[in-house]
Amino acid sequence: MSGEKFAVIELFAGVGGFRLGLEGDLRKGKYYSPISDYKKAIINQGFFKTGYANQYEPGHKKQFAAKVYSDYYRDDVLDNTDVAKVDSEKIINSIEKSIGLREKIILVGGFPCQDYSVANGLHTSKGLFGKKGVLWWEIHRILVELKDLNRQPEILLLENVDRLLVSPASQRGRDFAIMLYTLSELGYNIEYKVINAAEYGFPQKRKRVFILAYLRESPLDSSDKAHSNIRNEFSSLESEKLESIDLSFYTSDDLVSSLKNLEYSFHFKNSPFGNSGVCRNYKIYPFKEKSKIPENGKTLGDILKGGRTKIPDNYYVKESDLSKWKEYKSAKRILRIKPNGEEYYFSEGKMSLFDSRKKPSRTLITSEGGASASRTKHLIKTSKGPRRLLPVELERLNMFPNNITQHAEVRDTERAFMMGNALVVGVVEKFRNLIISVYN
Repeated sequence: MSGEKFAVIELFAGVGGFRLGLEGDLRKGKYYSPISDYKKAIINQGFFKTGYANQYEPGHKKQFAAKVYSDYYRDDVLDNTDVAKVDSEKIINSIEKSIGLREKIILVGGFPCQDYSVANGLHTSKGLFGKKGVLWWEIHRILVELKDLNRQPEILLLENVDRLLVSPASQRGRDFAIMLYTLSELGYNIEYKVINAAEYGFPQKRKRVFILAYLRESPLDSSDKAHSNIRNEFSSLESEKLESIDLSFYTSDDLVSSLKNLEYSFHFKNSPFGNSGVCRNYKIYPFKEKSKIPENGKTLGDILKGGRTKIPDNYYVKESDLSKWKEYKSAKRILRIKPNGEEYYFSEGKMSLFDSRKKPSRTLITSEGGASASRTKHLIKTSKGPRRLLPVELERLNMFPNNITQHAEVRDTERAFMMGNALVVGVVEKFRNLIISVYN
């Protein structure tokens, strides 16, 4: 099988995080590894090659992520159209034009998370039926169409916030159960795991659920029902097996009826999925795993620009403005009202004013940019006074190449927004190594 290669379909591409993790970064004819800080060539070069990518930000007249993607990779694979209008034949034509049609296909993407994110309260999150949550069904549509074209992806690698496993509040885990069911219907077995990038030595505490799906009988499949390729690559300290879940209970003669059965009958007060698991032939084997952040991993201090770097004045925070930062980062308890009129208290604990250089950073979010005081933005102490993080430092926290988002038509706030939406590229490279170890 050593001659096999994969054509990559990258949906919701951003500035190419999955592409960098799978291909590496091209420099002078060689592809370099994100995990090595782009100092060493990535193993088995050319095993993955991107043949089609789609990036479109709804509601944004200025498509800055698409602009950065196109100008950085300098090829014709990016499609800057609404994913709902993507034609699967166009995808195949792009692959044929770019790399030929002999390769198997892997489809990857970090599909939009706003309807599962902690940025929304669970009582307001609409999950699969929210404005952005419904984009899951566009992935499903594309998979069905590619199957009809006899070009069904052999592997899927998808990413989302870990709250996906408990969405929505009224039926914990229902949305994820529907996703697993629809992928099972298409012939996939599925593995999932909540991965905190910092637990693998990377410089950011970014916790996301990764979904690895593969066609039954593919090399990634196993006769052991609960066998997990992911757990082999992303080991944990200990693993507790939870009660299995049988999704075939919801099966009916057609998919629509099955989904309605799941929608109305899948009732759990707590998510039944643990934080990792396997779904084989509609049966889910969940686990609860424990792990920890290593003492020798990368930290926020490791990625900061050196002392000789000229920091723009607008990145420093004046002493007179620090009181506002302290106010935002202080503890608070606020009375709020749910849509149904019920009152509740929204509470936030006290945060340190300054972020520690000796630990991995907190999770980046899209509001990291801009000079205004904020609870969520990073603030560090320096000999010249407190300052915010530079765009290049945000890129480094996600393990992207330096200044990948630097562009004449892109502002610093937009660069920060892109990194808040991105993933930690080193995690994708570990999935790359996992797949290659099985296929080679």
